[in-house]
Amino acid sequence: MKMADHKNCRGHRTAHWARTLATALLAIGLVGAPTAALAEPEYDAARKVGRGFANVALGFLAIPGQMIIESKRRGPGAGLPLGFAMGIGWFVTTEVVGVWEILSCPFEIPAGFRPMIDPEFPWDYFDAIDSAPSDGAALKGT
Repeated sequence: MKMADHKNCRGHRTAHWARTLATALLAIGLVGAPTAALAEPEYDAARKVGRGFANVALGFLAIPGQMIIESKRRGPGAGLPLGFAMGIGWFVTTEVVGVWEILSCPFEIPAGFRPMIDPEFPWDYFDAIDSAPSDGAALKGT
């Protein structure tokens, strides 16, 4: 056997092993995904700080999110301008809450590290749009 053939054989085994591992991880992910989607999220300090950074970085998504929500509720004529105005308000709120959650992440405020606003993450606006009519964003406990 030539040296080049030996290297090629080893590379083939490595590629086969990588494909097998990728297939196994994909299968585990597909099996675990439905149960993860149904489970209540575990709120902890790490989730709180991640939520804070997501809200600071992506808080602007409140603007198109509110525009779509209000357009579905009131029609595009009233929903787009009203949703834009509401989105600006929720953008500011999301940014402020995001900074608060980053700074207060080591402390269990509110109780159980629960989110202070709904939706919890900025991209959740678009999940709510697809699933059911929504009342838009809301402060928790109001």
